[in-house]
Amino acid sequence: MASVTPKTEDTCILLMETGDVPGQILRKNAEGMRVHIDRVVSPGGTLKMAFHHHGSVSGPVRAMCAVDESKEFDGRTVIEVRFLALHSTAGQPCLQAFLTEFLGLATPEASSFKPGAGGVFYGFRATRGVTPRPQGPVSRSTGQVQHSERREQRVAVRVPVVVRVGNDTFRAQAYNVSSSGIYLLANETLPPIGTRVVVGYPVALHAKPFNVKLTGDVVWVMPAMTATAGGGLGIRFTHIDDDADGAAWREYVTREAEFAGG
Repeated sequence: MASVTPKTEDTCILLMETGDVPGQILRKNAEGMRVHIDRVVSPGGTLKMAFHHHGSVSGPVRAMCAVDESKEFDGRTVIEVRFLALHSTAGQPCLQAFLTEFLGLATPEASSFKPGAGGVFYGFRATRGVTPRPQGPVSRSTGQVQHSERREQRVAVRVPVVVRVGNDTFRAQAYNVSSSGIYLLANETLPPIGTRVVVGYPVALHAKPFNVKLTGDVVWVMPAMTATAGGGLGIRFTHIDDDADGAAWREYVTREAEFAGG
């Protein structure tokens, strides 16, 4: 259930709402990069990407990027992205190495590093705003779901969770969240639509990790295409137990959307 890890320095992973999409880095510098994807994608105005730095200090790095350009041709996509912020659970030395060794930034600004979310953030100075882009439809087993059907923004995440159905539990991976729902991928037999479930979700907010209990109903199921069990399921919350009447969860979702430390 873990997210795909980039295998080489010239590859990355686009963290889309419903899955990980590999990309080939064609060009990069201290401001952004050009990436080739071997399929058609609609990334929207911003995009999260994952890297694994192999250098003097190795470790995982994730980036929030503005999508400045996206072109489709022959069933493929090339995107131009601009870095807004980076985050690494391997700490500041890993981010420092990624910035200098991989992106070629001569001198990272010390004031741009900020602890948060179980690691360290690095914020880039905004040179221009983010251009809103219409995002393509999301595919489910029942067909494509247009974004007009959605009442709120979904935020791409990759967080291991524990799901309880009655007296049984299984592990899953959260792939996107909102203030009122969550999308999970699991290898287990999926509960049917209408089932009440409880999701244990670990949150690192203000450097104080804690678990949020998300109770809700399964509203749709997307069976796996390459396995006999498992797949995706969408859950709409009926109750959020975070000791703050849902405020802590909403703050977490907002922070993930903005990719900000704190």
